[in-house]
Amino acid sequence: MTLQKPVPVPPPSSLLFENGISHPDLWLWDSWTAETGGTTHLYCLALSRKDAAGNPVLAEERNDYAFHIRHFSSRDAGRIWQDHGAYLSPHTIGDGAFARNVWSGGMLARSEDDWVCGFTGLREAGTDKPFLQTICLGHSRSGIRLDTLPETALSCPVRDYDRIRSAGYYLPAKDMLGHKDGEEGGPILAWRDPFIVAGDAETLEVFWSAKAAPAQGAVAHATVRQKGGSFQIEGLHPPILLPDTEAFTQAEVPKLHYDQKSSTWFMLISACDRINESQPAEDVTKVLRLYKSSSMRGPWVSAFERDDSIIPGTEHLFGASFLQSACSSDSVTLLAPYTEYASPGSQLTFAPPVSLKIGAARPAAREATQQTSH
Repeated sequence: MTLQKPVPVPPPSSLLFENGISHPDLWLWDSWTAETGGTTHLYCLALSRKDAAGNPVLAEERNDYAFHIRHFSSRDAGRIWQDHGAYLSPHTIGDGAFARNVWSGGMLARSEDDWVCGFTGLREAGTDKPFLQTICLGHSRSGIRLDTLPETALSCPVRDYDRIRSAGYYLPAKDMLGHKDGEEGGPILAWRDPFIVAGDAETLEVFWSAKAAPAQGAVAHATVRQKGGSFQIEGLHPPILLPDTEAFTQAEVPKLHYDQKSSTWFMLISACDRINESQPAEDVTKVLRLYKSSSMRGPWVSAFERDDSIIPGTEHLFGASFLQSACSSDSVTLLAPYTEYASPGSQLTFAPPVSLKIGAARPAAREATQQTSH
C-alpha cells in the first residue's frame, strides 16, 4: 500500500515523436538506453500530466506521486520515437524494496532475449522518510517488460548498512535514512540510479549514485554475480570520486561508455548542487559533466582539453544517456530530457540527440523539438 497520490498510467500514444519527445500525456525525465539489432530502446521516468481526478499534476510536485518507467524505441538513431507504454511501476512484492516508487536505472541487452534491468526502488517508510532508496536488478526476455520482479533489493541501506559504511560510503544515522530533510546539512540519501556494464562471462559491473560525505557526491561500484534468476553483490568497491567533486553535491544517473578504438572509458554524470528539497530553482544548478579514463575505476579526468568537465551547450539538459552506436573516440552523442527549469514548453520533455566533439567549444546544433502524428 503506497502513500503516494493516485495517478493514472496513460496507454501508449499513437503519435510518433520526431526530433525529441514532447508527450501530450506525460512528464518525462532521466534516461537510460539499450541498443539491439539497429533499434535504440529508451527508458525514462514518467508521470501523467493529470491525476486520477483529471486535475493538472505540476512538474515541481512530482515527488508526491507514484512514477512509472516508460519505454520508447527508435530505428533511426533517435530521430523518431515510438511509445511502448509502461515498462515498470511500483509493486508491493517480497520485502517491499520498490513498494512506494520506482526511480532511474539502467538496461543491459546481452542478447535479443536476455536483458538485465536495473532500477531504483523506494521503500514505504512513512511521510518523514519518502526517499528511502534501494538498488534493484531483474531479468527480462524482451526489454518490453520486467519478467522477473525482484523479491528483494540487490543493495539496501537499511539491510546492508554496515557493509556500505565499511566500503567507504556515507550514510547518516539509521533513523535518518531517506529523510525528507536531507542528511547532516547535505541533500537527500543517494543510493540510486544503477547503470549496468557487462563484466566477464558470469559477472556484471554496476555503478550508481552515492555519497562519500553528507554533501559530497560519488559513484558507487559493485561487481555482481547472477545466480539463476537472482543477483548478488560479489564485491562492493570503494567510492569513485571525480576530480571536481567540490563543485556538486550529487553525482546522479551515471553512465559509462567504452571506446574500443582508443581503449578509453567515458563517464557521464548529471551533477546537481542542491542541498535540500525546499531550495528555490534559482539556487540550484544542474549540469551534465563528462570524464574519461583508461579504467572503469578511474582515475577520471575531464573529457575535454580543459579542466572543466561541464558539457558545453547543454543548458537545462539532465539525466542524459549515451547513444552508444553514435559515439567514437573523439565524439559522443547524447539523449537527454530538459529539466523542470527549462521553458514551460520544453520542461520534462526530451531534446533531439546532441552530438559533441570531445574538446570542441560547443555541440552540433539541435533542431527545435516537435512531434508528428502518423
